[in-house]
Amino acid sequence: MGAPGGTVRITELRTLAERGECRIRIILPNPNNQTVIEELAGRFNTKPETLKEKIKEAVEEFTSIFGEDSKVTFELYYINRVPLFTYYRFDDLCIASFYNHQRTTSRFRSSSLQGPELLRFFP
Repeated sequence: MGAPGGTVRITELRTLAERGECRIRIILPNPNNQTVIEELAGRFNTKPETLKEKIKEAVEEFTSIFGEDSKVTFELYYINRVPLFTYYRFDDLCIASFYNHQRTTSRFRSSSLQGPELLRFFP
């Protein structure tokens, strides 16, 4: 997807795919939903066509990593709404980053929960 640290991310994802014994669920904005794409393109200061292409590249990347030879359970979904946050869960650790909805630069707001906190927050 061209993100900084992409090579490291790909290496780590390939290691995860080889290790197996986990479930990967990826939810991406639907590249065919023009309303969602235009809103996100405005937030990321890019063109809608560029954003669509990045989403398609991400799908190809994830599919190649977690495809038929992978030992993980892999599911890919599209959402027809503008995402409000990014969410990662690793065993008993959860990290959520909430997107800035202003058109100005500001810091990401992130939270993490671990162990019993996670279980109480996400039953």
